[in-house]
Amino acid sequence: MGKKKVVTERRLLTEEQLLAILAAVPDRGRLGGLDLRFLIWILVNLGLRISEALGLKWSDINWEIGELHVQRRWYRGDLSEDGTTKTENSCRKMQMGPLVNLFRQHYPGPHARDQHVFIGDDGVMPPDERDLLRYVLRPALKRLKLYYPGFGWHAFRRQNITWRQQKGGATPFEAPKAAGHGSLDTTYDYSLVIRNGRRRTCRRYSTS
Repeated sequence: MGKKKVVTERRLLTEEQLLAILAAVPDRGRLGGLDLRFLIWILVNLGLRISEALGLKWSDINWEIGELHVQRRWYRGDLSEDGTTKTENSCRKMQMGPLVNLFRQHYPGPHARDQHVFIGDDGVMPPDERDLLRYVLRPALKRLKLYYPGFGWHAFRRQNITWRQQKGGATPFEAPKAAGHGSLDTTYDYSLVIRNGRRRTCRRYSTS
């Protein structure tokens, strides 16, 4: 099939632009209980796929050790259970660090343990990410003059993967594991770091 080609533009947000987006999107009162700011913050800080974030349940959190278990996805109305994620490597456990406090602020309590973290207008199941993008996120981006063709939920995941290496010092082994990728090349394609020598570094790690 040949090498995959990039058909849409990719950009890295500045911290100021990210904060502007968070301030521009509506709070939970206008989205049937779903806090879009919380959702975006999770995508940026954990690097989850949008389907993984929407598939989260409160029971996936180990509060004692601050660990999040990614084990299902909600993809356009389809809920996968029992460890079914996009790929085998996508099923993973992640340390949340200080982010656990943000989850605590949104936690309804023990009675909601089996409920989804992000719930749509029906009050039970997650929303369709396409509706959130089309009717909420994209209009906010256009008002801020930050929208470009191809700007979608993956932009926040790409932000995390890039920052994880650029600012966090993640090695070519650590970054793919956190992202749930099965290969270094996939993580490389997601990253927008300065790439001079990056591919050679990945190859050196993978063969050592």
